[in-house]
Amino acid sequence: MTTQTHTKITETITNKADHVSPAKMARKVVFSAITVGKEDSEGACIHEAREISDALDVLQKSGHDEVDTARAYGASDDFFGQVNWLKKGTIMNTKLNPRRIGPSSYSHKPEDLKRGPEDSLKALQTDHVDCWYLHTPDHNTPYEETLDAVNELYKVNWWVNSSDLVLATTPHGRPLSCPPARRRASAPPVPSKLPDGIAFYAFSPLAGGMLTGKYQRDTTVREPGSRYDPQ
Repeated sequence: MTTQTHTKITETITNKADHVSPAKMARKVVFSAITVGKEDSEGACIHEAREISDALDVLQKSGHDEVDTARAYGASDDFFGQVNWLKKGTIMNTKLNPRRIGPSSYSHKPEDLKRGPEDSLKALQTDHVDCWYLHTPDHNTPYEETLDAVNELYKVNWWVNSSDLVLATTPHGRPLSCPPARRRASAPPVPSKLPDGIAFYAFSPLAGGMLTGKYQRDTTVREPGSRYDPQ
């Protein structure tokens, strides 16, 4: 990305942040770091440490401070490790996706449940994150085996959130994908009252940007490298 383009993007986002209403700032917003990664990573449009640092500044200026990254997001963890996100007061969450291909290949077996967060902490250059999620179930590993391993981590002072596993077995949270564009008729409703200590996180409420108003029926131009770029 050229300096001119980077400056324009930063100024545009900053100007928008200047006009955020107090009501909007009261809502909790989490920055999805799927947009951060190498230039050949799907959906990534932020490729440099300077851009990441600027994005975190804009996030905080808008009244928010939480980031959601993952080992599966094209070296997103590594890119955040290049900036002083901890000194900025950023709250960092990361996830382990049971992918079977690529350099960040993990399962939900005991050995990977220990290796995964250790790899994330090393990449992020920190000794802790706010939340570490098991992102999507690993259908090749029995839940009992996964949860036994999670319990062992808990016994040695590891706190683990579970994404899309069994709600009742998680320590204190479960994210759920809730964009109207992706709702399934068979999807179970969210209980009106959750058990004490259980938090509900809805992810992708804007359907990856589809519901922001940026894309219309007659839209023919897509941002290069974005998830809706046909190339």
